Amino acid sequence: MINLSQQSLEIPRVPDSLLRPKTYVGQLLILGNGFDRQCGLESSYADFYNDRYPSDVIDKILKIGTDYDISSVGSIYRFNIWDYILVYYFKFKSNESPYEQWSSIEDIIEMVVDDQLSQKIFRRHDDLHPFNLFSDLRARIMATDDLSEDDIGTFVEKHPSVSNKHSESNYLYFLEHLSCILKNNYPDIIYQLNQNDDSNYSIRKMFLSELKKFESAFACYLVEELKKAPEDKDNYFAKSRDLIEQLIGTDLQLDDNDQLANSILSFNYTKPFSWYRATAETIYCLRNVHGALNKEKPAESEIIFGIDSQDINHISETANKTNNAEGRTGFTKTFRTLSLNASRLEHNIFDYEIQIIKVYGHSLDEGDYSYFQSIFDAVDLYGSNVAIYFYYSAYADSDHANDELEYDYFKKVAHLFEEYGSTIDNPNHGKNLLHKLILEDRIHIKKIDSNILDQNWFDYRDRVVEEHI
Repeated sequence: MINLSQQSLEIPRVPDSLLRPKTYVGQLLILGNGFDRQCGLESSYADFYNDRYPSDVIDKILKIGTDYDISSVGSIYRFNIWDYILVYYFKFKSNESPYEQWSSIEDIIEMVVDDQLSQKIFRRHDDLHPFNLFSDLRARIMATDDLSEDDIGTFVEKHPSVSNKHSESNYLYFLEHLSCILKNNYPDIIYQLNQNDDSNYSIRKMFLSELKKFESAFACYLVEELKKAPEDKDNYFAKSRDLIEQLIGTDLQLDDNDQLANSILSFNYTKPFSWYRATAETIYCLRNVHGALNKEKPAESEIIFGIDSQDINHISETANKTNNAEGRTGFTKTFRTLSLNASRLEHNIFDYEIQIIKVYGHSLDEGDYSYFQSIFDAVDLYGSNVAIYFYYSAYADSDHANDELEYDYFKKVAHLFEEYGSTIDNPNHGKNLLHKLILEDRIHIKKIDSNILDQNWFDYRDRVVEEHI
């Protein structure tokens, strides 16, 4: 007979990890076009330009104004005033190659909206009497007389400093073609201009409408490129899955009780992660900040090109009748993002406290600084312990070229933090922000091999906050 009162009973010990509450680690991945390109998608503006404007099409586009027949190139829904501006820009800008210069369509949009085309294309640097595209275009549309290169007329400011007749003639040629495109494809434009007190409103509105059609053409191009992806392990979607898992797992140090919440802020119009359920479930929140493709109805995709709004206050202080903050606002990414009808996600990238930020494939152009500023402010980059990683891949043909790319990327990272530092209330904090991040080992710039998966990812996979996208 067992005497229970004398028996020693051992109570199993509960592991400390189970006694401690779970902690959630928020990780934000910021992806740019370099991600899609690294995975084999020809999604750059240079790729689009090459596809859309073969040499015979360029010749036709440049003749649109003279033969008044835009249908000779394509319907107004395919080719429009932005095609003419872009082709003309690269055709006459000092023989500069469009393939090298097309770093971002937003640069050219900004030139148009801020009325800088005359200076950028036609080398006009007379600040007192510049050519003003929108007011000149309005006057040319309303004029009844024929254009003469010898008689600039009422719609271009005459000034003794105008000495480059070649530049002047090219501008008149350019202006005449734009007015022909508008009058022949928007027959009510004259009525609208007569009814509207703001001399530029109707034209700016039309330019924005045309920009939306141009965006639709780019969306159709991307969908066609996606359809070309081969059905094998090396296709774009498989490469995207491997690369995103590599980015998630690299430089990830989790404690036993940590749960990982991954969010993606993508500057691309694609979302290949949703094609693989196992990968999609590892992503808590995905935001395509500039809209996403509609693969079933490409022409109805809601994607945007735009300009940054960070300088809008400065512009409003120096505004004139053709270059003003109000006219610029309608073209900004911030304003246009508000108009997107895409379904809003229930989750937010800041639902879990972000402790890690990783950037890959982003050009770090100034046009997107507002986004980085908002993120850095939200995580209190100066006062927190947030770590930030900038990853890049070597893709050039030679070691020397890759070294140059690496050096250029380092400079862009430094410039990003210099600009962000200038927005911090405490100027001393702003000046030493980058040094502080370096001393605290919170900033890293690293080359990543997208062909080698980090084994940490598989160790952490069962501790991911899941949300199928």
